[in-house]
Amino acid sequence: MVQHPPASLRVAAERADARANRARLIAAARQLFRERGPDAEMKEIAERAGLGVGTIYRNFPTKDDLVVALVMEMVEEVLAVVADAARLDDSVAAVRHLLRHGFDISERHGDLMMVIMGGKMPAACKEQLAPLDGLIEAIIRTGIDRGAFRPAIDPGVVAAQIHTAFIPWTYQELRRTRTPDQIADAYMSVILRGIARE
Repeated sequence: MVQHPPASLRVAAERADARANRARLIAAARQLFRERGPDAEMKEIAERAGLGVGTIYRNFPTKDDLVVALVMEMVEEVLAVVADAARLDDSVAAVRHLLRHGFDISERHGDLMMVIMGGKMPAACKEQLAPLDGLIEAIIRTGIDRGAFRPAIDPGVVAAQIHTAFIPWTYQELRRTRTPDQIADAYMSVILRGIARE
């Protein structure tokens, strides 16, 4: 008599396979969009991932769904960076963390975001990013309360300025003539000079 694994093990294996397939599709989409732009076909993406066309449509019913998944990866990284910065006890270090890691995200994802979004953020991603300025502003307000930043600064304006570190098209333009470290150092110098207590 053939013994089958318990149903719970089979379900767990199927879920692991589904997660692996989804990751392969996203990686293939990232490559093809970089190579061919938004005209890359779903069938090509499935082939690049070594999967059938049915698998890509089960995971992403439309190309827009796939684009949202790619953008959401970046959005999740941005929100993780802000959360990490908010946990730091040193407010100046928190701002440095936001800038340095914001540019790291733009370095990894910026060119792809430029290609697939064409300057437009999918609505689902905009909703996820909506609290970003408020979260950064809270970090600045904490810095004021701790005496690290000047009380006269406008936290909302500072947050908006820091937010540009996460905007791919802003970074990509600067990147034409500067290294990532040069960009980060310049931002840090300008922002910290403007907000830090003497």
